[in-house]
Parts: sequence; C-alpha cells; structure tokens
Amino acid sequence: MNKLTKAAIAGAAGIALLLGGAGSLALWNATDTVNAGSITTGTLEMTATAGSWTSAPALWVPGDSATYSATVDVTATGDHIKGTLSIDATTVTLPSGVTLALTIAPTSGVNANGDGTFDITGAGNYSIPVTVTATFDSGADNTSQGQTIDLSGLAFRVDQHA
Repeated sequence: MNKLTKAAIAGAAGIALLLGGAGSLALWNATDTVNAGSITTGTLEMTATAGSWTSAPALWVPGDSATYSATVDVTATGDHIKGTLSIDATTVTLPSGVTLALTIAPTSGVNANGDGTFDITGAGNYSIPVTVTATFDSGADNTSQGQTIDLSGLAFRVDQHA
C-alpha cells in the first residue's frame, strides 16, 4: 500500500473515532433544589344513616310507589369542593319495571340542583336529607310477578367533581 492510501485510511479511522465519541461528549450543566413547600389534599367522606319507608305496600303491584327517607352525612375538606351524590346501582338488582330515583333536599351549605347533584359551599360537615322513590311501572310485564326485591344493600355514593 502506498503512503497516500495508508494516510487516507488512518484519517478516516480517526474521524470515525472522533464522531463515535461525540455522543458521549458532555456539556456543562448544573441543578439546584428549592424549598417549594408542600401541597395538602382535601377529603370527601360520606356516611349514610338508616332511614325508613313511608306507606310502602306489603305486596306491590304495577303502579305502586313508596319513598325511603334517610340522611347522608358528608364531610368535605378542600377549597372549591363540589360533589355528586347518587344511588350506587351496583348494590341492588331491580327487576324490569322497578326504578329508584334520588331526591336531595336543600339544606344549609348545600345547594341541591334537582338532578342528584349538590354544590357544597365550602369545607365542612353536612347532613343532607335524601329521599329515594321506588316506583313499580304501571306497564310492567308478567315477568315481574312474584319477585322479591332485596334493598338491604342499597348504598349511596358521593363523587367529587370539578
């Protein structure tokens, strides 16, 4: 091999070595920490008290309805907290033709919106009167005869929303 070819090969190898190491070349940098304090989250808790049925028929037939009245105690901490109160539909099984509807009564510090939602005016403890209306649709079919509807597991649910 002549000197020019050897020099070209050596030069190419040197450039390849330099370029291969370019990815690991570190530029200067620095980091520092600052005491930014801490953030504390709020809470949303609920306890439902046992209630009672009013004028519930012993044996229901299509067209019957009854109401269940109870109190739901909500403890809320946090700025600008709002919530939605509902019946937890996963806790009861209803036959065709039977529906449950929740009504929330306005009370101090709680604005009931008529659609199962309420706005809490700030952090605090709230006792919210609720009514569940069970209705047996007058157009229910024959499959609803002789059914037992177990409402012993009826549960309420409260979810925080923006």
